[in-house]
Amino acid sequence: MPVVACPKCPAQLKTPDGVSGNVKCPKCGNIFPVSASRPTGNEVTGTAPVPQSPSPRVAPSSGYDDFEVVDEKPRRSRDWNDGPRRRKRERDDEDDEYEDNRRRKKTRRRDDDDWPRPKRRPAGFGPARTGALLLGTGAWIYMSTFGLLALLALLGWAGGEQPGALLALAGLAGCTNWVMSLIGLGFCIAGPERARGTAIAATVLSVVHLGLLFVGLALRGDALDRFGGGEPLWATMATAIPSLNGVLSLLLYAPQAFGSGVLVKFLAGGCEVARLILIVLTLKGLAQAARSSAATARAGPAVTAVAGVCGGVTAVTLFVTILVAEWGFVRAGLHLASAVSLLSQFAYAFMMMAPALLAKDTASALAARA
Repeated sequence: MPVVACPKCPAQLKTPDGVSGNVKCPKCGNIFPVSASRPTGNEVTGTAPVPQSPSPRVAPSSGYDDFEVVDEKPRRSRDWNDGPRRRKRERDDEDDEYEDNRRRKKTRRRDDDDWPRPKRRPAGFGPARTGALLLGTGAWIYMSTFGLLALLALLGWAGGEQPGALLALAGLAGCTNWVMSLIGLGFCIAGPERARGTAIAATVLSVVHLGLLFVGLALRGDALDRFGGGEPLWATMATAIPSLNGVLSLLLYAPQAFGSGVLVKFLAGGCEVARLILIVLTLKGLAQAARSSAATARAGPAVTAVAGVCGGVTAVTLFVTILVAEWGFVRAGLHLASAVSLLSQFAYAFMMMAPALLAKDTASALAARA
């Protein structure tokens, strides 16, 4: 049975012997002519011819579907893997084209001198670090101010003369703390936005506090001076927080003497305490902006120390006043008042240690971020 190749496709077809004419490829449907093959006889000398079995007569086929495909070149099959692979190749080609376009655009931007490049907005950690250092330095100076006032209270309790130079030094230290804190707050305003609001509020209170101090100096010599809350000039410039101690006692036992001078000193002391709390909150905001959990954790105890010490000293002063006025401990009252004054100055100095350490940790965190 001869084999015929389809001229259009690679299929191989078996055709019966002696069949000629047009055949149809069952694979591609191509119709092409086929001629009958002539058998050739082989002769072998000296031997009897080998009988050949007669070929069966095959009737010519009326159709083209009687042939069998015996060989075919394998074609690329399309199964379910072709789709994902082809899509992956297409995505890879698209990614390569996108990268090429982005690289060309980047090159054109670099070559074009007139291309407006976006300006990177600074985070402000450098100025904030300077502000934190100034606030910390002001806190340490403030601590030394209360230390000098404690030494003066000790000398007054001992009956000695208070040197004017030491009192002037305490006043200059208080003014230096006010100036450095104000400049530090200005740097903090230029820092991260998280601490900007509290820094502005602390700056406003600093200005108000200074104005109240000058007004209080003009109204010196009122009833608060006679009641024990008055202070000399340099002591007033050093701090106004001790003015809070005698106000409640004055309201209880001499309300008629509560005048404008007492009110101004009370407001000045309240502004100073509020300014300290706002400075601590400003440092807390800077620590949060610098993502320093250790410095942020110090802010809570610092606020508690400022509020607790100021409130505790006021309460102890009121208790001693009631003890002297109600129970008649006049001789012992002088020693109690001196002891309360000495201990209150030590308490104020200890209070300023918490903001100073907070400012140090915040400055270190801001330096790492800058």
